[in-house]
Amino acid sequence: MTQTQPNTPEADALRAALAYHSGSEELHRVNRLTPNFLVTDGVKDMAELASAFWFCDLVASHAPVIVARDHFSSLTLEVSDQHTAQFTATDGREPPTLYASQHIPYTDFPCGAWKFYLSSDGSNTVLMLPGEY
Repeated sequence: MTQTQPNTPEADALRAALAYHSGSEELHRVNRLTPNFLVTDGVKDMAELASAFWFCDLVASHAPVIVARDHFSSLTLEVSDQHTAQFTATDGREPPTLYASQHIPYTDFPCGAWKFYLSSDGSNTVLMLPGEY
């Protein structure tokens, strides 16, 4: 997968819809099975617009391992034009320390490299867009 962000209509529309998010007025619980895993307004909008609540569940499933290693991490979802994806969680530094990784054999999420942050205060874990940090 490349680091470029393909200019597909779906990716452009999603990036445009998410571009205005800076900060978050509310935190949202997206799964009753993970009550301490919260998402920001921007991530909730992304999940609704791209039908990607599965991504929130994927991050929530890796969150205990990730936050045990660091209270703040950088997450990337790289989606290829073949509709496969790679999820990675790192410390965000160069060179990065890998915390978690998962291959997704099929997704209809828009192509490109999508970045997120994950932060934990010890009791709650929050998934956010970079502009909401």
